[in-house]
Amino acid sequence: PTGGRIDAGRADHRPHQPMNAQSRTGYRPLDAPYRPRDRSAPFVQRAGALTLDAVVAFVCVPLPIQGYFLVTGRAGLRCTWNGDTEVCLTDPADARLSRIMFWTLASAFALCFSWAISHRRTLGQAAVGIRVKDTASGAPVSFGRALLRTVAMALSLLPLGLGFWWALIDRDRRTWHDLIARTTATAV
Repeated sequence: PTGGRIDAGRADHRPHQPMNAQSRTGYRPLDAPYRPRDRSAPFVQRAGALTLDAVVAFVCVPLPIQGYFLVTGRAGLRCTWNGDTEVCLTDPADARLSRIMFWTLASAFALCFSWAISHRRTLGQAAVGIRVKDTASGAPVSFGRALLRTVAMALSLLPLGLGFWWALIDRDRRTWHDLIARTTATAV
């Protein structure tokens, strides 16, 4: 009565649904949108980018200042012994140097941070070939989204870096800051 074919072995007795061309052969009509899925950056590649960023932040930037201390022998404190007690005083010239060192490091971090936000990726990501894209559209992220992602990295670091390790178990290899900012790190 319904016009469909009923199979004797089927318990639900629904009418036969013919397969369309796309499900049977993988054919996709020309008018259907096609968006190739970008390849998510592997964990090892992302870890390499993070390592390079750490080297820039904690080795390359403070290296000239550490070199100055090694060459001059100044460490910021002048220590003397007063009987059995060591007394350490700050030399005014060294205090001035400490302020210069602080502002130099702060400026270097600000430059790296602003470069990362303006280019939508860090120096390490640029070196290993990672681009950060919007998850839904695949387009480059906006300035605000890049800023949100960078700030959310602090949350990924808090519990022993669990937010970064999350990429190992996530199906799409996304970290917590990727999930918060709705971004995906893709290999170029």
